[in-house]
Amino acid sequence: MLVIYISGFAAIGALSRWGIYRLFNEGNIFLATLAVNLAGSFVAGFMLHQFMRNEFILNKEVHLGLVIGFLGAFTTFSALSADSLKLIMSNQWWLAGGNVIFQTLFGIVACYLGFRLSAI
Repeated sequence: MLVIYISGFAAIGALSRWGIYRLFNEGNIFLATLAVNLAGSFVAGFMLHQFMRNEFILNKEVHLGLVIGFLGAFTTFSALSADSLKLIMSNQWWLAGGNVIFQTLFGIVACYLGFRLSAI
């Protein structure tokens, strides 16, 4: 059943992201991306709190379907935010900072390499 939840919520997450981009008339991708990332991070924080306390508004499979499926398709930035928050909450500030810096830096480098590779 978990596979069905993940797949279904992934479809909803992808369509939601597309809807937000359309809401911004595809003219200001930066603001649309910011909106998606902030909304996804907010939901990730909400869900992370429930998961850490083992308190679920919905059952655990639906919860995982929302986090992995919906947020995974809606934004991957939410995973970076949640992982970094877990490190901060365990007083691992340097690891949290490194996580943000390295993921951002290497993400940009990987994007650039993919861009250059496609030009060959």
